[in-house]
Amino acid sequence: MRVLFTITGIGLGHATREYAIIKKLNCDVRIGTYLSAYDFFKDKYETFKISYIKFPDNKFRVSFYKIIMYNLLAPLNLYLAYLRIKKEVKEFNPDLIISDSELVTGYASKRLKKPVIGIHNHNLERIKNIEKSKDRNLRLEAGYLYKLVEAGNKNCSMIIVPELLGGKRDGKIRYIDPVINESKKTIKNNAILIMLGGSRFTHPFIEGIIPFLKKQKEEFIIFGYKDFKEGNIVSYKFNPEFIKYLKNCKGLITFAGYSALSEALFYKVPSLVFSIPGHLEQYININTVSKIFMTDVDSKNPEESISRFLNGIPEQRTRLKKLKIKNGLDEAVRIIKNEVAKS
Repeated sequence: MRVLFTITGIGLGHATREYAIIKKLNCDVRIGTYLSAYDFFKDKYETFKISYIKFPDNKFRVSFYKIIMYNLLAPLNLYLAYLRIKKEVKEFNPDLIISDSELVTGYASKRLKKPVIGIHNHNLERIKNIEKSKDRNLRLEAGYLYKLVEAGNKNCSMIIVPELLGGKRDGKIRYIDPVINESKKTIKNNAILIMLGGSRFTHPFIEGIIPFLKKQKEEFIIFGYKDFKEGNIVSYKFNPEFIKYLKNCKGLITFAGYSALSEALFYKVPSLVFSIPGHLEQYININTVSKIFMTDVDSKNPEESISRFLNGIPEQRTRLKKLKIKNGLDEAVRIIKNEVAKS
């Protein structure tokens, strides 16, 4: 079986999810992506770069207006991505195309009469509900995202939506349990992990709280910032062993990205979850887990939230023992193989 993957390169969550699926499928693979996901895959599989929509990430806030301004040439970039994907499909001749949150793949594959499965984190009903938000920025982003997701879904023969707390099958759209990159190995530690993700949105945030962290009795391990070791803090720009640390850590401080939350839920790790202001997907995610993890939506006083989290870890750990979350990886692979068998 030959499968062409196109994967958004914003952060690393989509890349690591597809990496788990690729390993499980055990097939011939070619990957189109960009930014951090390109760096992640380029030495593992045959990988090519595609053009993309840009997100300004130099400040700790997502601005709908800045996204628009940064993407005045978006139609040209998307057309270039379409041409590159079309070229690779003709050359590789895959049995199936899998698109993880990439915008033009469905359209290209439909023109080339190739089956495509879309994988993304977006529940249209939840996005629709955000259009009632008092935050104008979120309302605009929700309306824009809803149209993009709806249009993308129409070009796919099947859509897989991994849900943080699991889901149900629903015809063409299959809601499944989160897809987890499991590891049998564990790196022993009793630290508080801080996962910042693969983008720079969170760098101003961590720079603001490092002086506070240095005064704490806990050991902290930061993933996704810079490489340094100072006092009770160890920081890695990139470390592929995050899951091995997560399984044995004391707790997790993270942002409301899908992958880190799904892994924390699966391994039942006490967590404090912040959200990037103005980031629609994180706003939805943080509301989804608010009854399970400690959450801080506006991040106005992160030091106070961290103090309360550290004191409340034992209570949260007891509550997490009752949680039942499965790995949706096998179901995702089963859906993919069934779709290939039908084509």
